[in-house]
Amino acid sequence: METGVAYIEWVLAHPAHFQVMFRPDLVDEGDAALRLALDGLAETLMLGAADFSGQHQVGDPRTNPLALAAWSLTHGYATLALSGNLLAGRTAGERTESIRSVLRHLGA
Repeated sequence: METGVAYIEWVLAHPAHFQVMFRPDLVDEGDAALRLALDGLAETLMLGAADFSGQHQVGDPRTNPLALAAWSLTHGYATLALSGNLLAGRTAGERTESIRSVLRHLGA
């Protein structure tokens, strides 16, 4: 869960970086360093899914159901927060607890 919390906190602190992530037209798909970074990102996402489930997760995060759920939930929360659609608390601590409360539902 803490991987998801950290990711959402990062997004909220760096909204422009988050927006660029959804602009494939800005990406050089042939860049070897980018491919390496994306592979590391996939590994991190799978570790985050393992964090939620308490067990090792295998496969591609784009097809692993738990990784997809975690990815969808964290990106959805971040998008809602950035657009001003959430009442997630006035302090950083209240916001973090709100994020944890939402992410706990992945284990349901």
